[in-house]
Amino acid sequence: MQSINIPTSKAAAMSYLQLLVSTGYRNWTCGVMHFSKAEAFASKMNSLYGVEATQSQRETLKKKGKAAAKLVIFPHDKDKTKVMYWLLATPGSGLTHEREKLSDALKVPLTWRDQYHLTQIQRDRKQGGKITWTWQMQKEYFKDQLAMSKGAADSGEQALKDYFSRIGHMPMFSGIRDQVIDLNDYGRKTWNKKRKSAYPQVLPVKLPTMPRIEVFKDLTLQDLVKQMNNVENERLLKAADQANELLELI
Repeated sequence: MQSINIPTSKAAAMSYLQLLVSTGYRNWTCGVMHFSKAEAFASKMNSLYGVEATQSQRETLKKKGKAAAKLVIFPHDKDKTKVMYWLLATPGSGLTHEREKLSDALKVPLTWRDQYHLTQIQRDRKQGGKITWTWQMQKEYFKDQLAMSKGAADSGEQALKDYFSRIGHMPMFSGIRDQVIDLNDYGRKTWNKKRKSAYPQVLPVKLPTMPRIEVFKDLTLQDLVKQMNNVENERLLKAADQANELLELI
């Protein structure tokens, strides 16, 4: 088995998941594991479900009414010792649906941790009126952001600018972009209730859109595991040195 490629960034991974779901891989499950287990897990997924099948092999499966599967792996963005994974499959017969508890993205949105979920929205007529897949902040996460927007507006201009500067680093998929505009509107309403001065300009006049992203380069799962292992070894050595320094003081 060839090692699975790792997306170049969080935005790239999210873009790839969006592409997969929108092109039929809408049955999904996800999880988190220690990086040391990732290679064996990927090998097992390929052995069972053919996650590394070629395009021609996938077309053959489709003609036979069988499911094709994909595996996406990316470093956990909070825990440096973990990786996140998503197993996705198309509709059809086969082991993937028999062995795995898969959710249908049309009924249960695919998630990115507790931050974002992938959902379908209908654009307005000016934007073509099409139904498209996009990422949005999950309900509880968005509620937290509303509270933070209000708190920043209550605190003053610098707090607002600091908050929306951080928000500006979110991946600006259309659904998230719409919610960022809602957060700004909420901050403005809070500001106007307390102050007579004009609400400060905290967002660009036109928010950035997601550019076309190069999803994969040369980083493979094997490379990623080596990198994470090196980082973990350095952390353990540093911890050991600190412990020895403390012992010398006793």
